[in-house]
This record gives sequence, structure tokens and C-alpha cells, in this order.
Amino acid sequence: METPSERPAVRLIGWLSPYVHRAEVALRLKGVPYDLLHDDMASKSHLLLAHNPVHKKCWKALWVALWAEPGEARAAAAREAKEGLALLEAQLPAGKRFFGGDAIGLLDIAASGVARWLGVFEEMAGVWLLTEEERPALCQWARENA
Repeated sequence: METPSERPAVRLIGWLSPYVHRAEVALRLKGVPYDLLHDDMASKSHLLLAHNPVHKKCWKALWVALWAEPGEARAAAAREAKEGLALLEAQLPAGKRFFGGDAIGLLDIAASGVARWLGVFEEMAGVWLLTEEERPALCQWARENA
């Protein structure tokens, strides 16, 4: 049985989110031992509520606005996102695994959390942003790192 002194001092509370993923990758890279405590976002635990300063804020209006946008606004947002992905792909050095070359960096960590879920969001919204035909290098990076 594990004693309190044997438990990692860091407890990461979360669920399948890019932000939790980012923190988890950073902790692993730094070699910091941690416990990952999965929490149910529909019924938040007292531990999460006590340590989460934004638990009372509501993002529902933002999500409703995003999914309810009219066609042209959504198309404009997709064009803007694709322009951003083109800029991102341009930063990938040819023949290297990471944005920084041979070593993983903060951009890889941050982008991997988004890349992990991008396909789900694309399917839900019916908008395809990252395709093999348009962004082959970025797609390869996502397969290897997300």
C-alpha cells in the first residue's frame, strides 16, 4: 500500500482536454512525478471546485455562438484558421520531428493538445481544416505527436 510520503506531490486534476494534456506532457518531460485524477466535468468534485478559480464562469454562450454562426461567418473563420495552419506548417523544419528541430518545445506541447482533438471538432462542425492534401507536413507532425 502506498503511504502519503510515497505519493507524488503534484496532483493534476482534469479530463480529456488540451490544457490538461499540455500540463501532463510538460510534467513528463520535466520528470516530475504526478497523479492524474480524472474528474467528471458534468459533476465536478469538491477537490476540483476548491482549486479551480474559473469553475463558476460559463462558456456556454461562446460555444452556442460558435456552432450557431451563419454559413458565411463560419466559412470566413475556416479560411482564417487555414491561414494560421499554413503559417504553423511553414515553421516545421524539413526532415525534423519537432517545430524546434530535434527537441520538443513549448509549441509542440501546446499544438499537440489542439491537434489531438481537431478531428473531433471538424467532424462536429462539418468543417475540415487540416487535410493531408493541403498540409501534409503538419498532418505528419500531428500523427507523430498528438
